[in-house]
Amino acid sequence: MNKQSKIQWTFALWVVLLFSTPLLSATPVVSFLQANQNYVDGNYAEAERLYSHILDSGVESAEIYFNLGNCYFRMGNYPQAILNYERARRLDKHDPAIITNLKITRTKLIDRFEELPDVFFVRWWKQFTGLMSYNSWAILFLSLFFFCFCAIALYLTAAFYAVKIRSFYVAVALFVMSGICFTSAVYEHALLSKEIGIVSSNKVGIYSVPNNTNQKFTVNSGTKVEVLDKVGNYWQVRTSDGNSGWIDKTVLMII
Repeated sequence: MNKQSKIQWTFALWVVLLFSTPLLSATPVVSFLQANQNYVDGNYAEAERLYSHILDSGVESAEIYFNLGNCYFRMGNYPQAILNYERARRLDKHDPAIITNLKITRTKLIDRFEELPDVFFVRWWKQFTGLMSYNSWAILFLSLFFFCFCAIALYLTAAFYAVKIRSFYVAVALFVMSGICFTSAVYEHALLSKEIGIVSSNKVGIYSVPNNTNQKFTVNSGTKVEVLDKVGNYWQVRTSDGNSGWIDKTVLMII
């Protein structure tokens, strides 16, 4: 697993580490360097402790979650590895190393649910909206809407017919594009708002009602589920193959 052992060094990480706290402190940087060295030396437990310490201090990035996931993978804790790879992917969904390591780690699990395939146009839409983050789509929407407003103003105030016609078509085009950007931003925000969990134990019962009766099926550690509803200590979840039921919330680790 050559990609998994890679330690990612990026300028963005240093910016996050240096400026994410009110006071400019070297502690996260020192911990990160020490964690990297411990990982290289094969001291995965110590590297895990240091990466976790950085996250507990309030600093987070896809690189830290990725490296922490690598530590758990090396220690054979695949549910925690998947949890941290998924957290890394939420921050950087296009990183090929994160995607590759997730796929490799899932082959180590007992449960391998087949995901329900999307209709082709849904798949295309997901690929399109995934080109940018929620914030980027929102910024692009505001920019296009501003220029659309300017085009409308020009259409209303222009003295020449040719200018009016051109500004009208430009305004329509900008309005359509801003609408697409707005819809993409809403869709990406909805994806981020979904509560996703990783099962932490083996042979966990999934029930048809919010208690430990009427068991429908079982899931094992590392299984990814979407939280649909909550009633007391039981949460309604859905697996990637579309099956749903109620599970004890204490066995779920939220991404």
